Amino acid sequence: EETDGLGWIDGEVCKIDPTDENLKIPHMGWNTLKIENEHPILTGIFNGDHVYFVHSFQLILKKQEQRLAYTDYGTDITAIVGRDNIVGLQFHPEKSGQTGLKMIENFLSWRP
Repeated sequence: EETDGLGWIDGEVCKIDPTDENLKIPHMGWNTLKIENEHPILTGIFNGDHVYFVHSFQLILKKQEQRLAYTDYGTDITAIVGRDNIVGLQFHPEKSGQTGLKMIENFLSWRP
């Protein structure tokens, strides 16, 4: 069933369709982050840090400035979004080792 959602982040959710037919869906496993925009949740997080994904859908943003980081899985896939006092992660921080723990720590200390 399709819904408009809350409208907090402008974009469209769609199935991942990698250009490489060898890439499986759902996307499961470790991938690197590519940081595009600074945010308090990313303090101490660097390009190339690994996080753990399990998903079949992706968010295609209408406002690229809301994309904080992405990963490459046959195509650029939004990994972290944010604006104002909102942040969203496409991966599992609780399963993402030290990088995920650092993001959780950053989130808990963030004062928007």
